[in-house]
Amino acid sequence: LIKIDTLLEEKKKELDEACQMNLARKADIEQLTKNLERNVSELDSLRCELEAKKAEWQEEKRMLQERCLTVESDLECERDRAAINKKNFEDVQTGLQELGRVNQNLQRHMLERHISALKTNIHGSGAFSVSFHAKFSIFQMDYARQMSRKWLDDSEVTNCHACNKQFTLTVRKHHCRQCGQIFCATCSSFTAQVASSKSPVRVCSACNEEIMHR
Repeated sequence: LIKIDTLLEEKKKELDEACQMNLARKADIEQLTKNLERNVSELDSLRCELEAKKAEWQEEKRMLQERCLTVESDLECERDRAAINKKNFEDVQTGLQELGRVNQNLQRHMLERHISALKTNIHGSGAFSVSFHAKFSIFQMDYARQMSRKWLDDSEVTNCHACNKQFTLTVRKHHCRQCGQIFCATCSSFTAQVASSKSPVRVCSACNEEIMHR
């Protein structure tokens, strides 16, 4: 009987120890479960945050792509506009050069007609006055100058013939209608009456001085 009691005591003690171990393990499991639930909750929050960031980044990417397409379209329009403006500018330059050549031919024709008329008047009068002779000499000199001058093309000149100022988009080129050289606006800001035109025309400073001192 004593042995049975002792054995029962030992088994009871072992059972108590096993219960305590189970309780400890249960507590550990509960703690691990809480930690796992907390980690799962944190992961869910992080996933939601990442999804929100992803949606935000995708929206920014879409807006940037649209902006790039808009910029590319604007650049293409600007390139087309620049090409059109360049062609228009070249057409205007060509037109001005052609106009200069036509004007030169017209001035030559008018000078020839003036000289022919003067010669007719001289021969018809039998004698000519000093003033008439002087006028005829002026026409002859103008005609000789017109025949010997070269009407320069805009493409041949980069600087003003007088002050050497470089031509740019704002510093424009102007022909002197007397000598045919190209000047800036300041150096060709004079107007004078020449034999080849009924109205005053643009001339350079040197030609203006020469015409005034005749």
